[in-house]
Amino acid sequence: VLKFANECDAGIYYAWAQVLGGKDRGVYKVAMSVGWNPTFTDVKHKTIEPWILHDYAEDFYDCELRLIICGFVRPEMKFSFEDLVEAIRQDGEFCKEALDAPEVAALAKDSFFVRSEDAPAELAPTGKLRVALNMRNQ
Repeated sequence: VLKFANECDAGIYYAWAQVLGGKDRGVYKVAMSVGWNPTFTDVKHKTIEPWILHDYAEDFYDCELRLIICGFVRPEMKFSFEDLVEAIRQDGEFCKEALDAPEVAALAKDSFFVRSEDAPAELAPTGKLRVALNMRNQ
């Protein structure tokens, strides 16, 4: 995860995600920001902020988040607050559509995503990045 964060271009990405350890183990579409959040001046470190485009019934703190990052949308940009809200909405819509492309949609069924409690994860598909993050309540 750290290598990806340090080496990737800052911007918006589309991805697939699964939360392990919670009740809802579905694989869902993601719009993800990676960067310095230039609209806000108090950010001191590069961040990875996945927006899972799904409404969960409960929080999933202390669970593992698995991501397959599929593509780059656009570079990071500084916005006014109002323009940022609109850009986030547009990015979400773009990511939803991009993840419907057959070659990308197929990754939602990748073996990296666990189908049962004891199913092992396998290697990443060539050319795609798979990340496992442990979400901690801070």
